Amino acid sequence: MVVVAFTISVIALVLAIIALPPVFQMVWGRPNVDVIFSDSKDKRNQRKYLHCQIVNLPLENRLLQRLGVYRRPIDDVHAFFSVEDIKTHKMVVTDIMASIYTTQNAEQMISVSLPASTIPALINLVEARNDGYTNTIAHYEAKNIQLPLGEYCAIIRVKTSEKGKEFRRNFFVGNKQEDLHWDSA
Repeated sequence: MVVVAFTISVIALVLAIIALPPVFQMVWGRPNVDVIFSDSKDKRNQRKYLHCQIVNLPLENRLLQRLGVYRRPIDDVHAFFSVEDIKTHKMVVTDIMASIYTTQNAEQMISVSLPASTIPALINLVEARNDGYTNTIAHYEAKNIQLPLGEYCAIIRVKTSEKGKEFRRNFFVGNKQEDLHWDSA
């Protein structure tokens, strides 16, 4: 009787160990979308851009990696953005479907696939030119919206086949190109 109970418990332990990696994969292997707010300067065209970088962050836990758990890719990522004037609380731009581009494909697309990587997909939100201070939102959709001086909130909604997330960050528009920047958050 004791031998049978011991044998059953050993078999149960082996089956539990075999079942752990798939369970870990289901729980910790889900896509993890994050948005990083950044800026860049194009000195050749004398322009400054405020970007949103969308990433599917890879797993960093060494134990999970050794167990064979990996972050699943996201096949269908869409992004929408809105811009709110902080002072008046009025929406300057409401739910524009953003054109997204990746470093692998320089074309602007409505949706992209994101593998688990630190390589982002990018959205250009605001552009400042040196030919007279101009700010443009969604210039790739022929909706050139000029922003007067002030503080604004960028609202980014990232939608995937599994779920959606919203990210917010304030930015400032000033008199010069250098005054265009994200707030320090």
